[in-house]
Amino acid sequence: MSTHLNGSSVNQNNGKKSVNESVKECNPFVHRLQLTKAQKCQIFFMTLTIFPVRLVLGLSVFFFSWFLALLFTVGTSPNTSSPAGPVRRALYQFLQYCGKLIIFLIGFSFTVKGKRASVEEAPVLIATPHSSLWDILVLFATSPFPSALSKYENFKIPIFRTLLRAIQPVLVHRNEAMSTQQTVDIILKRAKEGKKWPQLTVFPEGTCSNKKHMIRFKLGAFLAGTPVQPMIIRYKSSLDSFTWTECGPTAFYLIWLTLCQFQSHMEVEYLPVYKPTAEEIKDPKLYANNVRDQLAKKLRVPCSDHTYEDRLLMRKAKKLHFPMEAAIVQFHYVKTKYKLNLDEAMKRLEEFSQISLPRQDGFADADDFNKYFSCNEQIVNALFSELDVNQKGILSFREFVIGSASIREKLASNQNLESCHTLLNKLLVTSTDHGGDKHDFGEELLILSQKVCQQLNMDDVAVPKETFFQFLQENPMYLFLFLLYQRKKLVAGNNLQLSLQ
Repeated sequence: MSTHLNGSSVNQNNGKKSVNESVKECNPFVHRLQLTKAQKCQIFFMTLTIFPVRLVLGLSVFFFSWFLALLFTVGTSPNTSSPAGPVRRALYQFLQYCGKLIIFLIGFSFTVKGKRASVEEAPVLIATPHSSLWDILVLFATSPFPSALSKYENFKIPIFRTLLRAIQPVLVHRNEAMSTQQTVDIILKRAKEGKKWPQLTVFPEGTCSNKKHMIRFKLGAFLAGTPVQPMIIRYKSSLDSFTWTECGPTAFYLIWLTLCQFQSHMEVEYLPVYKPTAEEIKDPKLYANNVRDQLAKKLRVPCSDHTYEDRLLMRKAKKLHFPMEAAIVQFHYVKTKYKLNLDEAMKRLEEFSQISLPRQDGFADADDFNKYFSCNEQIVNALFSELDVNQKGILSFREFVIGSASIREKLASNQNLESCHTLLNKLLVTSTDHGGDKHDFGEELLILSQKVCQQLNMDDVAVPKETFFQFLQENPMYLFLFLLYQRKKLVAGNNLQLSLQ
């Protein structure tokens, strides 16, 4: 079954391989942990012996460090506008010694490879891959004590905000343009003032992943155009109790397992300083991508278009009782290719979770679409065919998002929107006009129109043009269905043709 628009197919690949075939599927936000019998026995033994000792000693030094940080930061502001003086810097350095003591007490050991550059050579340290809540320990790997770029939400956490203040952080509000520009200004200011400020440690991925892919970098560390020094974090242990992802063991469970290891080892490798070219300084995206490519080659992992927003989609899926693993879309790709923002992706997830509800496996087939839309079966099958570019007979959420975005891109012209609005209002008048001649349009189309009114929270009498246009833009599936009904023309071979001339 195929659908044509002015002689051209809506299928986004035009016979080529789909995105799902060209990009290897792997969810970087899933981590499965299976313990062997020997590991279970070890954890049982360590829980009764070493674990409580490590926990008590580690927490004791941690709270002592917090108390010192509280004293050291009296009179300082959250977003430090002036560098700490010699006395405060010496006090802050003492906190690093406390941190190293904690590392020793909880059973961690460090290996440092390469040479850390000075703040004049590289004002920013790029730490990757960001996979664990233990990654913060890189701050204690070498001296002098570096600073860190942190989301502002961390500053709201009791105790941690005091410790954050002690390292003279740069705080950033996610997804706020003004905050991003302030971050750039602060980095540039610190770079110009050199030794007065500590180096800034940045985890450019912006969230934790399972290290199997190098996900997209946030641009904050690269917008200023200053040199950066990449650093690689590796964990070496028979049990990966370090990786912390959206779908996997909880933070407390991982901490418990880690403290039950005989020893946990972290390796930090400093790579040569990366000095941006003139072209990279002008284009921060190019700068970030080139640094990411270099790190991915060093780690021997592929790059992917997954971002922090994919993780937010997984959290939304959990609330919708939709399989979390199936909720990612490689957000950077769909955002760039189809101008799709996070709110729209969230709406698509809500819609797809309802369509696929009978299966409960994160996929949907043509029968699921027919049950959901309750329309003419051939028309709904035509819609499903446009989405199912691989002709597998089943859709993933990612294919649904890309397909619906492609439909909107191809069909959302003013002419088509006007045509759909005319049809809708004619249907609504027919349905209330003393019974009307309903069979001219079909009972299913009337039901579809009433569904639209319900979603718009409006009486089924008349729908304003602007309101309906916005609805179709946000719900491309209905745009496709209305256009097919508007020009319902069945031809031989079960092909459904649509001409908008």
